Amino acid sequence: QHLFRFQTKATKATNCYSKVRFSSQLSGLQKQVLSLYRKLLRISNQKDHPQPFVESLKHADSITFTVKTKFRNTAMSLNKRDVVRIEYNIRQGEKYIKTLQMNGVKGMKSTTSSS
Repeated sequence: QHLFRFQTKATKATNCYSKVRFSSQLSGLQKQVLSLYRKLLRISNQKDHPQPFVESLKHADSITFTVKTKFRNTAMSLNKRDVVRIEYNIRQGEKYIKTLQMNGVKGMKSTTSSS
């Protein structure tokens, strides 16, 4: 009987967890941001490693590192309620993807203007 009670408690805990997980659905904007991030990582990995089993580049020199850093810095600077800026950054990310997909592109670097 004691074992049966333990299993019942574990089942209840699992059910509570699954209700919490499913009740917090992602918004459409959050899905767009996550989809954009996955696309950027997929394409940057392909550019960094065009052939399998090739020795990887220095971490800071890779496109993947640049994408992760830029994405994280932009995300930290945005307010999650600022929908206009988030949508703007999604559009900029889509342009970045198109640029990375071009045949001649082997890397990208951010530049800052000193004015």
